[in-house]
Amino acid sequence: VINQADKFRFNRAYLVNVGFQESSPSCDYIAIHDVDLLPQNPDLLYEYPAKGPHHISSPELHPKYSYPTYIGGILLISRKHYQELDGMSNKYWGWGLEDDEFFVRMRQANMVIEKPKGIRTGRKGTFRHVHSSKERQRDNAKCY
Repeated sequence: VINQADKFRFNRAYLVNVGFQESSPSCDYIAIHDVDLLPQNPDLLYEYPAKGPHHISSPELHPKYSYPTYIGGILLISRKHYQELDGMSNKYWGWGLEDDEFFVRMRQANMVIEKPKGIRTGRKGTFRHVHSSKERQRDNAKCY
């Protein structure tokens, strides 16, 4: 688990890249998981993403983001695929866009992005999103 503890500007991709670098090479995949997105459905599986990146919080299930290219929230990706993409871009400071850019690079690499199947709880019952923009003002400031 990697978390930013200071009050400086937020850079989510940098934190994810550090987490990847610090993880053991014996780990065959990583979970890029927002701490404020809590799974509520026990049928969501955090299994090895054998076919390609697995977007657990897909737009059909996320309580807030429904645009078709959304890739944030919870993404499982193999070490091999993460290395092929050279990680996430560190150029996005503040909240947003790092996932959108990562999605574009996955598509350019012809990676198939898997989504959960058979989940019937929909956008209202699959996750609980507990983010408060009032509590973490620095997260809303964009600088890219």
